[in-house]
Amino acid sequence: MSQLTAICPLLYKDLARFRILIRSLDQFFDPASLQVLTVIVPDDEFDGIKKALDGASRRHRILVLPEADLDLQTRLEKGWFRQQLIKLKMATKVETSFFLVLDADVICCKPVSYTQLIPNGRALLTRSRKTVQPDWWKWSAELLRTPPKIWTYDLNIWKLKIRTPGPGMGVTPAILSTNHTLELIDYLQALWHRPLGELLSDYRF
Repeated sequence: MSQLTAICPLLYKDLARFRILIRSLDQFFDPASLQVLTVIVPDDEFDGIKKALDGASRRHRILVLPEADLDLQTRLEKGWFRQQLIKLKMATKVETSFFLVLDADVICCKPVSYTQLIPNGRALLTRSRKTVQPDWWKWSAELLRTPPKIWTYDLNIWKLKIRTPGPGMGVTPAILSTNHTLELIDYLQALWHRPLGELLSDYRF
C-alpha cells in the first residue's frame, strides 16, 4: 500500500502541543498510510525530546532526527524561516514519493488515509489567495526570478480591467512531492550558485 512520510520541526517547549497532535494521529490517521512521523529537533534538544517521545504513539513509528543530519548550512536562528528551510531539506531524507508537512499545533480531526490525500497519484492542495500574505509571494518570486502574479485579470471590458487575487498554496499542513521539492532545491542552488541554507541566510526579507 502507498504510504506518506509525515515531518514536523519541533522545539522542546512545544512538546505538550505535539503530544496532542500524536494522539489525534493515533485516533484518525490510517496506520498503513503513514510510513513514519519524523521529528526534526535542534541538536542541543535531541536527547531530551527523543527520550520524551519514546513510546508516545500507540499506532505510528516516530523517528527523531537532529537538525545536524540535514546539513542546513545556514545562519538562520530558531524561528519561522529556519522551519521553512528544514521542511524543504527533509526532501533529501524521506523515502516516500510525498511527505506531509506538519507543525506542533496541527490536529487531525477526522479519519484520513493515503488515498484520500493522494487521489489518483496527485496530492491535494489547500488553496489560499496570494493577497493573504503578499510578501511571501514577492520574496519567493524574487528568489525564483519570476513574476509573483499576486493579481490576475479575469475580465477586460472596454478599458476596464477587473482583477482578482491570484490562487496560491495554503500553509501547513501541506503535502509536498519529494521529487519536485528536490528539483526546486537544485534549481535555486544552480540559479544562485549557493547552497540553499546559505542563500536563505543572506537573503534580505
